[in-house]
Amino acid sequence: MGILTENVINVFKQASSAFWIAACDTEGKPLVVRVSGVELRDDDTVCSYVPMKFGSELQSKLVSGLPVSLLAASTINFESYQLKGNCVSIDNATSDATTRQMNNLQAFADCTAVLGLSAELCYRAYADEHFLAIEVKLHSVFDQSPKNNAGLKLNC
Repeated sequence: MGILTENVINVFKQASSAFWIAACDTEGKPLVVRVSGVELRDDDTVCSYVPMKFGSELQSKLVSGLPVSLLAASTINFESYQLKGNCVSIDNATSDATTRQMNNLQAFADCTAVLGLSAELCYRAYADEHFLAIEVKLHSVFDQSPKNNAGLKLNC
């Protein structure tokens, strides 16, 4: 199955899941941004999408090979995973990927209404005409769900 377990993949597929990517640039400055969605490339590679309005600094400072961390967290049951790896590439998303991300954002915004938040405001906060596609080769996964033994590395 590779590094991504079925539980991790299920969190990726939930419309109610939220994602963040974090890295440090070559000078050690932290870069943290909300991700609109994550797509699986293979057993140990994912592509994260960032709305361009939040990604300009990432685009200029994140380079291939830099370590990155991706957090995937369900807003419904709080199941959460931290995935660590290295940036493989950062590029502009295709128009098809942009359409998928806009759909992801709408589905996530609709889920926020269940939590008492405004779906419209959530959608508008993250919607964009352009997205960055950040491909990450993963090497480890940690369970970050709020429970006993949180933070333990998964045996993948």
